[in-house]
Amino acid sequence: MIKNKIIITGRPGYGKSSLILRFIQYYQEKGRIIHGFLTPEVRNKSKRIGFDILDIATGKKDILARTRIINSKFKLGRYDVDLNFLEEIISRLDSKEDSQDSLIIIDEIGKMELFSDIFQQWLIKIFNSERKIISTIGLNLKHSLKTFILHRTDSILFHLNRENQEEIFSRVLTLL
Repeated sequence: MIKNKIIITGRPGYGKSSLILRFIQYYQEKGRIIHGFLTPEVRNKSKRIGFDILDIATGKKDILARTRIINSKFKLGRYDVDLNFLEEIISRLDSKEDSQDSLIIIDEIGKMELFSDIFQQWLIKIFNSERKIISTIGLNLKHSLKTFILHRTDSILFHLNRENQEEIFSRVLTLL
């Protein structure tokens, strides 16, 4: 079985998002079509105040979570979560018919994103497809979709730590 669903996990701060950015840069330089999203943290001075969501294809960015969002019905810890832009990205991605050479980047499959039923349904659909995927997933996430993703025969899980980023980068390049 071809392993074309790459899943990266690891502790916060170990470089999952940095590794994802390296894959994006590498594959863009190779002319690959890349779709998906990033969820960079937002800081005010040295304090994290939330997360944005960035559409890789368009470069458009919006709020995913902040310490205070008015009218948010989704809350995780001290963050209010706004799923509008995430679901807009997913709707656009769901309507695309790309070549098999395109790559989907998901940074990340986490508790905030999984508040969205649209996101959950889309994950099932793309993981059941032949699409090539590189995704990060929460190390301590407990959700049935994590089990679904990790137990697929076409998925491979990499545990990132501070010493193995180069090794994982090289191994993923040989798989995709």
